[in-house]
Order: sequence, then structure tokens, then C-alpha cells
Amino acid sequence: DTYRFPQGVTGDQIIAIMRENFEAKTGKFLDGLSVAEQTRILTVASLLEKEVRSARDMRLVAGVIENRLKRDMPLQLDAAVAYGACRKLFIQGAYCAVSQVNLVDNIRKDSAYNIYMRKGLPPGPITNPGLQAIAAALHPEPSPYYYYLSDRAGVTHFSRTGTEHIQTRRLYF
Repeated sequence: DTYRFPQGVTGDQIIAIMRENFEAKTGKFLDGLSVAEQTRILTVASLLEKEVRSARDMRLVAGVIENRLKRDMPLQLDAAVAYGACRKLFIQGAYCAVSQVNLVDNIRKDSAYNIYMRKGLPPGPITNPGLQAIAAALHPEPSPYYYYLSDRAGVTHFSRTGTEHIQTRRLYF
């Protein structure tokens, strides 16, 4: 959402307004869930928000995430690695272009957000997810897929095996 605040508004007031709006919009999705469950859903939703575009792809990728978690496989999602590379700058209030992060270098650097090196979800959300992503995280689409990639046109291609995934990568990159 876009917020317009008058001059003189305090940080606490901004937080209260944003929290109230968030709770009003997500309450129907998250009511009744524990804080840990809400954090898990919002973390998955934040990954979906950055990884794929359409509601259908979000549901399928949510299913891929669930499949990989059940098999104790690293999630290997670029968006989390890019966020981890920029996180220190974000905390300092500085700008970091997540889309410009050198993933090849950062995949080799250990961090809590490097889910190439670590199994499981990152420690928390990497962005503010939209309602479509939250709904997808709550209702992942079951599938036989363990891999996916988005081509340069934004089309998402799904694979069942690592071998299929490598072949798909060769086709589109």
C-alpha cells in the first residue's frame, strides 16, 4: 500500500498506522495462527513475492518449497541470497539494489539468508508480501515438482528432477 503521512508524524505513529492496516488486510488469512505459524507463512509469502509473478505460479512455487522442505533439501532461492547480501545496508538505512546483487559470489558466502548453503526457511521475511502471495503460502498447490526457474520473459518452468532442471536451464539461459 501507499501511505501519505503529514509532517510531524512520529515513527511510533507510522508503525501503528501500518500495523493496523496490515492486520485489517491480513486478519482473514492469519487469524487463529500462532506467531510462529504467521512468521512461517509470511516468510514463504515474501519469497513468492520476489520469485514469481502470477497467482498460479505462486501456488506452484509454494508447493515446490513444501516439497523441498519435506525432503530436507536446501531451498536454493536467489531472492533470499540477494536480500541477505543487502541486509546490513538495509539495517543501516542505506540503499542496496537487490536485483543487482552478484548472486554467483554471494551464493558462496554463508549467511542466515543463504538458503543454498542452509536448509529450511530463512529466519524471517525478505520483503513485504502482498495478499496474493500470502494466500499462495497458505494454500500451496501440490505437485511433483522440486525445481523451477523463470525465464527472461517471466514465464516459470517447473521440473521434477535435477536433471530436468538442468535441461530446462540450458534451454532458457
